[in-house]
Amino acid sequence: MTPDTLDQRSQELYEDGRRQLAAGFDAERNMVVLRTGMGDYHDPRGSLAYAVCLLRDGREQDAALAERIIDTVLSMQERRPGNAHFGNFRWFWEDEGVTDLNAVEFMLEALIDICFRFRDQLTSGLRRRIREAVRLGLGEIERMDVHLSYTNICLLDIHNTVLGSQVLGDAHHHERGRRKLDAWIAYTARSGAPHEFNSPTYCAVDINALASLATHARDREVALKARLMEERLWLHVATHFHRPTCQISGPHCRAYRHDTTGAGGYLKAVLYKELGFPELRRSTPYYPWSGEEGHVGIALGRYHLPDHLRPLFDEKQGEWEVRETANADLGLDLTSYLTLDYCLGTASTSYSVGEPPEPWPQSNAATLYYRRDREPGYGLLYTRYTINEYDSRHMADEQGRIRHDLWDLGQFRGVQHCRRAIWVYGLPPMPITASVHTLKLDVMLLDPDGDAEVWVGRRRFQGREQRVAPGERIVIAHGSVCVALIPLEPTNMGQEAPLVLERRRGELVLSIHNYLGPSKNFWEYRTLSGPFYRGNVRSGLVLEVASRTDFRSLAGFREHVSRASVTDLVSADGVRDVSYSSDGGSLGLRYSLHDMSVLERRLDGRLYVPPMLEAPCVRQGRGAISVGGATLTAGGAPAWLLADAERRLWVAANPSNEVAPFRLETPDGMLETDSFGFGRVVWRGVTGQIDVETDALTSPLRVSGPRDLELRVNGKNVTRRLKVGRAPWRVLAADLGA
Repeated sequence: MTPDTLDQRSQELYEDGRRQLAAGFDAERNMVVLRTGMGDYHDPRGSLAYAVCLLRDGREQDAALAERIIDTVLSMQERRPGNAHFGNFRWFWEDEGVTDLNAVEFMLEALIDICFRFRDQLTSGLRRRIREAVRLGLGEIERMDVHLSYTNICLLDIHNTVLGSQVLGDAHHHERGRRKLDAWIAYTARSGAPHEFNSPTYCAVDINALASLATHARDREVALKARLMEERLWLHVATHFHRPTCQISGPHCRAYRHDTTGAGGYLKAVLYKELGFPELRRSTPYYPWSGEEGHVGIALGRYHLPDHLRPLFDEKQGEWEVRETANADLGLDLTSYLTLDYCLGTASTSYSVGEPPEPWPQSNAATLYYRRDREPGYGLLYTRYTINEYDSRHMADEQGRIRHDLWDLGQFRGVQHCRRAIWVYGLPPMPITASVHTLKLDVMLLDPDGDAEVWVGRRRFQGREQRVAPGERIVIAHGSVCVALIPLEPTNMGQEAPLVLERRRGELVLSIHNYLGPSKNFWEYRTLSGPFYRGNVRSGLVLEVASRTDFRSLAGFREHVSRASVTDLVSADGVRDVSYSSDGGSLGLRYSLHDMSVLERRLDGRLYVPPMLEAPCVRQGRGAISVGGATLTAGGAPAWLLADAERRLWVAANPSNEVAPFRLETPDGMLETDSFGFGRVVWRGVTGQIDVETDALTSPLRVSGPRDLELRVNGKNVTRRLKVGRAPWRVLAADLGA
């Protein structure tokens, strides 16, 4: 077999991955060893990736070794009758049983890929064993039937179910996969962004699953839906990507510490393959990361990033604000504000998954990335609500391998308008068995060189631990930005609740305590509803950021912040209202301390209602939407419209199964139809080409525009079937209904 020809960047990723896998291969166990700060483990995912490399090499001895590796992984499948997770896999060889329920998804994803790529190289016996493992695995996947909000695992469920049905020739699983894909599309279309939004790790898992489904699905409708939903995820990533720092601007629904602190990772590796920005693979001094995920799979994967989205990764000029809704029912939305010097991001609420929603503490609800002239070219400020102490020195060993992560354990609520934000926290339920000696919000700025200039009121911070008063202005100059932190008065749950500014190893930290004292149990916060509960704690701050060039000096920014107004009021019925106003803008947040429900957010005095998607060049919503000189009307469908007026390019899509009238008006002409389902239209004014892709066109298309227009429907040129109207404009109609 001749290996597929790879482009230069894919070859680079492939060779790096193969080298790392080979270096970690244990020939005695026939598995790749994953070395972590908590020990060394035999990893079936890495082992299957190495088997792919061996099969791709095509040598007989390599194929025999690959078969032994695959058989070892297959032996890790739970096959004891009566086991609750019959058909699932152990996550590591060393596990005594199934511990991570997602193992079956990742193992089947790899096994199915091997079937598609190397079917003719596998012995008949191995093909039979893989098919049996897929059959048992799909049974476990169907029994678990993961919730639609768990985006990456839901998409892996769909991917494995549809493509596994092709491996097995099984109509039942194919139909189940189709139904779940439609259910996930409908679930996402209710809000706009994917529920698992803007994750530096899991957006790549999502894109991978949809890209593979679009490539391999025999069902043309499934393949089209997968590819166009992959495009919607690319749009999501592109609007939040900050080219000056090469970071995924926050907020992030889920992020590990290496993601948070800017190290390489899964999504950055995918972006490197597609875009080639070298900074995406740079090392970081903040939290060293020993490698990137999925080199081999990414290198060999086929993605469908459209050309019309590529400029968005590199051409955001001036100020760029993107707002999206990830779950309208839960009030979960996100705001990112990007300039040439920084990107500030805020979520509306803490991240949760399932029904009823279960809080997941992996989120970056509040982040600020900014440019620095020193390596690695960026800085970071972020928040964590912590219960009891942690020590960042123990987060990784000397080689940077992960020991522990740092979860955000509070209930977050936030609002942001451009460069201003209000970030507040409450407590989660704390069981009676919890023994607590500290409760605090940490606001952390990564400052490994200790070169940030910091002022507390009128005092220059000298690096020693310093007490701060509520409302006192803390001003930081670092890299390309000036940042003001204004801590709000916290609830005192003990003898004292100090506000402390200090330097820890590699970090400047503002700690806003709710409790500091001897270990105790907090009866009043056991369930947030018991006989002692009288409302949640108050903890939070106001932040404002500016480019250094926005002011003549740091003193000018300090003076600007000193004039700002902060109010923090709590009503008799436990409703808290925080507002902030400085020259040029204001914002406010009103929420219940009883149940942490957000009652109102205000931007410049106006009540804020989050859009499905809104950025300078793109809109998504129900009803007429306009951007870049174009207007899209798609009945009540949650359509989106992208405009690149300079290139005379407009893209309009209905990313739902809701069939509706569809009318796209551009400066170059108009396209409309009485009935348009899931699909997308690309109008290229420069070349005069209109591309329509849809699985549900049941009425004629009508087009008006210049005489040299070319119309393509699902890749087929149908221009000859058009009826010509009068010059200089003509109405072109084609009966292209199903």
